[in-house]
Order: sequence, then structure tokens, then C-alpha cells
Amino acid sequence: MDIREYNITYIAKEFLTRSGWKIIAYNPPGSQGTFTIPNPAKDGAYRGQTGSLSPDIVALKIVNETNIFLIVESKPTYSVSDVTKMTSMFNQKERKELFLRILQGHCEANDISYNPKNKTIIEFAKAHGGNSRTDSIVSTISVSQNEEWSSKIIDPTQDIYSKFSVNVSGNFLKN
Repeated sequence: MDIREYNITYIAKEFLTRSGWKIIAYNPPGSQGTFTIPNPAKDGAYRGQTGSLSPDIVALKIVNETNIFLIVESKPTYSVSDVTKMTSMFNQKERKELFLRILQGHCEANDISYNPKNKTIIEFAKAHGGNSRTDSIVSTISVSQNEEWSSKIIDPTQDIYSKFSVNVSGNFLKN
């Protein structure tokens, strides 16, 4: 059964929330990138979207006075090119610093406890449909659909999460 990217992103967010992560940004397909990491190296005064990044999910978990930020990219199937794109996101030191400043502002605006003086780790995860896949570079969230469900008709009283199974790999996701 093929799973749409919207469903994968929603179930990954629900898994993280139920596992104690605080969701800072949730950008399912079609949401127009409400959390954007600009490219500070772009020429000119106009920054625009070109070269900017909008992760599907940004989450925070504080463990032993360490801020762990998780950046999740969702796709219907696993793709090595998506992993490469994600892991090269902060090749520019300026982009990483800008990302951390943006995160601090989002945490403050959403009343999410965060101490910028704590040690900070940025972890990447790939959420995808189908079989579990372990990756040595990023954490993975594999989503399988157990029951028929359509995101075209959303019933807020329905427990959508129960219609899916989630398997994870990666140290930060198993805590």
C-alpha cells in the first residue's frame, strides 16, 4: 500500500510528539515552508526562496542538559539523494548559526523551553513509507499503513496514528 507524503509527515510528527519531542515546525506538503532557513551566502539584498531550505519537521528534545534538534525530511520512499541534501545543509557555518538563531526565536515565540547555553546537537532523520531501512548517516522513521485511511476526509475524533506502524533507527529516536 503506497503512503502519501502528507501521511508520512503527519505520522512522523505524531510519533515524535508521543516520544517527548517538542515540535518547533511542522511543514507538511503544500504548507508553503512556514519554517525557512535562508541562504546567507546568496548575493544581493533580495534573499527569496532560491537556495533556502524548509524542513518538513523540526523538533527539540532536551536530554541531560543537551539540546537535541531533529530535522526531518519526509518522502514516500527512501532516497539517498535526500539524505545527501540534508546532511550537507550546514556545510556553510553561517547557515548553521542563522538556523540556531531562528530556532531560538521560534522556541521563545512558542513557549518551548530551550537554553542556548546548553550543548547543542543537530540530528537529521529521514521519514519514509514502506519497509524499515537503517541508515548509518541519518536516523530513520519508517511508516507503514495498517488500515485504510484517507487524508481527504479528516475526522478529529479518529485516532489516525493507530492506523499506522512506525519503526525507527538512530540513537536519539529510541530514547
